[in-house]
Amino acid sequence: MKDDRSSALRFALVASSALLAGLAQYFISDGDLRWAVTPLVVAVGCLALATGGSRTSASSYIKDRPETQRPLPIGADDRVGWKSVLRLDEVTLGVAAFALAAVLMSVSLLEFGRPEGDDLTLAWWSFGIAVTLLLAAIPAIDGRWTALADRLKSAGGVRVSLNDLAAWSVMAAILLLAAALRLYNLEDIPAGLWFDEADNLVHARQYALDPGRTPAYAESTNLPTLFLLPIAALVKLTDVAVTTPRLVAAAFGVAGVGVTFLFVRQIMGTHCGLIAAFLVAVMRWDIIWSRIGMHGITGVLFAALTGWLTMRAVRSGRASDYGLAGMSLGLGMWFYTSFRMFPIVVGLILLHHLIVNRPQIRGFMVRVGLMVLVSVFVAAPVILLAASDPDGFFDRTKITSVFTYSPREQWVEGLTSNLVEHSLMFGREGDPNPRHNLPHAPMLDYVTAALFVLAFFFALTQWRNGAVFLLPFWVFFMTLPGILTLPWEAPQSLRSILVIPAVAALSAYVLERLWSAGQAAPWRLVSRITTPAMLAILAMIFYVNVDFYFDEQANDPRVFAAFSTDETLIAQSQVERQKLGNSLWVSRQYLHSRIVDLLADRPNLRVISAPETLPLDSTEVWMGASAYFEPREAGFWDVMRAYYPDGDYRAVTAPNGGEPLFYTGFVSGEQLAERQGLDAEYFADGKPVFGERGAVSESVWHADAGPGEYPHETRLRGALLSLPGGEYELVSEGSAETVVEIDGRQVLDGAQTRRKVVLAEGLHSISISATIHGPGDYIKVLWTPPDGELRTIPFANLFRGTVRPIGLAGRFYKGTEVGDVPDAMQTTPTMDLFHYVPVIPEPYTAVWDGSIEVEQTGMHEFQVGGSGQIKLFLDGQQIAQWPPGSGLEPEASAFILAGDHAIRVEYITDSPPSKLEILWASPDAALQPIPVELLTPSPEWMLRVAE
Repeated sequence: MKDDRSSALRFALVASSALLAGLAQYFISDGDLRWAVTPLVVAVGCLALATGGSRTSASSYIKDRPETQRPLPIGADDRVGWKSVLRLDEVTLGVAAFALAAVLMSVSLLEFGRPEGDDLTLAWWSFGIAVTLLLAAIPAIDGRWTALADRLKSAGGVRVSLNDLAAWSVMAAILLLAAALRLYNLEDIPAGLWFDEADNLVHARQYALDPGRTPAYAESTNLPTLFLLPIAALVKLTDVAVTTPRLVAAAFGVAGVGVTFLFVRQIMGTHCGLIAAFLVAVMRWDIIWSRIGMHGITGVLFAALTGWLTMRAVRSGRASDYGLAGMSLGLGMWFYTSFRMFPIVVGLILLHHLIVNRPQIRGFMVRVGLMVLVSVFVAAPVILLAASDPDGFFDRTKITSVFTYSPREQWVEGLTSNLVEHSLMFGREGDPNPRHNLPHAPMLDYVTAALFVLAFFFALTQWRNGAVFLLPFWVFFMTLPGILTLPWEAPQSLRSILVIPAVAALSAYVLERLWSAGQAAPWRLVSRITTPAMLAILAMIFYVNVDFYFDEQANDPRVFAAFSTDETLIAQSQVERQKLGNSLWVSRQYLHSRIVDLLADRPNLRVISAPETLPLDSTEVWMGASAYFEPREAGFWDVMRAYYPDGDYRAVTAPNGGEPLFYTGFVSGEQLAERQGLDAEYFADGKPVFGERGAVSESVWHADAGPGEYPHETRLRGALLSLPGGEYELVSEGSAETVVEIDGRQVLDGAQTRRKVVLAEGLHSISISATIHGPGDYIKVLWTPPDGELRTIPFANLFRGTVRPIGLAGRFYKGTEVGDVPDAMQTTPTMDLFHYVPVIPEPYTAVWDGSIEVEQTGMHEFQVGGSGQIKLFLDGQQIAQWPPGSGLEPEASAFILAGDHAIRVEYITDSPPSKLEILWASPDAALQPIPVELLTPSPEWMLRVAE
């Protein structure tokens, strides 16, 4: 009866603590932190009372294991009789292996210290063999190889108990689940290949091509290169792909799940270990970083591995276990930066063991010394790099440090703010970076967060139980790399990733206590439903995390766009378009993209912009043209659509919509060729010759291209592209009397066959007419471009049809004043402008003039914005400006009649980037950039006759 009452009370306390923790988490997630204090305190008290009255504490979970295999806290026997357990031959081999490893490591360090670019094959082989020999030699300290052989011999081979077989079977299922969650649709989720992944892949490809040139440290990542070696091996086997670095990260992620089981099993028992492994397997925090080909996920593996081996060492007291823990600690230094702080956690474990278990000091210090020696040995090349170039080695740490960007008097404020942000990231508001998380979503699901916060504060009451008591300190110190980071990046889930094993252990502890108390409850119904209820809780945790990552987070437009997705999708498209024989044109941003170079195998790209390269020269295009525009250059995309309306145009967005990632335009070679040349019309006796209208595609026009009856008049119309802008000399040399008009102004006729004109850069309307008297007549117009020679006007500079002058005529002046003669003139086709390279360097003043075709009478809305000073005039009256002032705002309304209206834009910019945007909305329509086809440049500022 007494035991029934105790079991009932224990269940009531544990269940109450879980429910109160859920209530506290509700208040935390809702932002009512003060309301969360009372239920949390009571929950911690309930769990402490339940655990204090329980005979099945964390140290006695596994009853069928020998005494030396039980978890902490125990009084480990430090009186290790080395002479009684070592055999002479094993000792001799171990010492020899140690000595040979030391020699090889010395060779490795000498080789790694050679000048950059030297062959490092010997350095890597010496390092690898030295570490392998050390790994083999460490167990020889305690004669463990001989003991293992004796055990296998006496047992007749490897034998596994049914209990162990069941546990490992469950663990195998968890590992399969972890692998499935990390490999499913790995190429498309995340949608793009982030720059850092691409950088890792680029280096790995270099190492695969020339392994001997693999350095120990990659400057671009500020990290050692050991993580890149398996990526290089995959590149060697399978070539370059988006999934190549991610497969390696996924493997580390799955390994981290397995080692978390070993760690938690060591300190809390098999059931807790299985629960913790499951929590890590499905935890979205871990899944996120297991599916990105970067170093961060390695921290989970090495933190759990070093924690497991260190706990095992202080429990067993064996020198070899201390050596293995040191090896794990040293190996972790080869991977993610945050692991450099993990020695603090290791030191806390050793200190707690020294205070609570009071081992024999001399032997303990010898074993700790061995641990330190081994860790330094394994990390020696990394330590050498840090010592030889500390500025370069710690550069990334300095760049991201709160102390670098904050004045000294703001350090305390910044650290306090970061501490609060990181404290709340578990259950309230997480990492804002869409590459790290669904922005601002908590890093843990609701249930795991509630369990974690309860266990975190409960563990602080268990000071004698190092297995539990030290976990909150683990969480705090491994959150420090994030706390010490830049304030605007807080909270930082990547730099805090080493907390995951401790978070899983704490959360699993509460679940195991609840399951154990439920099974021991005196009520049959409770004991029967406890296990199904626990499985239901775990299933719910699984569903919430998987649905969150693969649906909500993966399809969020911010997350979708954050992984250099535009460049990745562009590269994939370019691979297909190159197969179709397309020439490739891109915004300048994509011209030197590492991701495009990597995935599209360094395609031949040309910059597209108007009027410099748009309209496209059909003579430079093979089967077609594929163009890719960044969002800031959407105006150029509009221009391409206006020039070639029958092309294929797309605004690429995330699956759930959102702002476009980039714009594409695909135009066939035939469509381009149709717009090249001039439209030709023929007249006899002042009347059109029907059926004789077409296009001319040469620079010299002969009489035989006409209707064949004489005399007749030939009229050629279209657009002339002047690149660059400046002074041109136009010459008529045909046998027929020729009249040439540019932008509506006659520049050549029978009396004037040679003239110099200053042409704005861009498209101009051109009209050429002549009377053909006989079959020998021809029309020939030549020009001398700036800094060029006299030649016929190239066919590539002549366009027809929809390729016509659009936009506004611009003139540009150095400085902030408008002079008499502009320093440059350009027909600018769009008023949605972003200039990587402006027409003239900043500071400058630009004035654009032209007309806008209003199709509907009514109230029209206008809005101006950008960098610098912008003024908008309509029919000679200023209606808006940026920044606001003098009674004018960036937004304006105007009642406008249908028809053409004069428009002017004045712009002054002092520094880059040059950016402006003129939006408008016709009646009952939304604001949008002014359609380029509605803008016509002012002829007055497109051409000037040189005197």
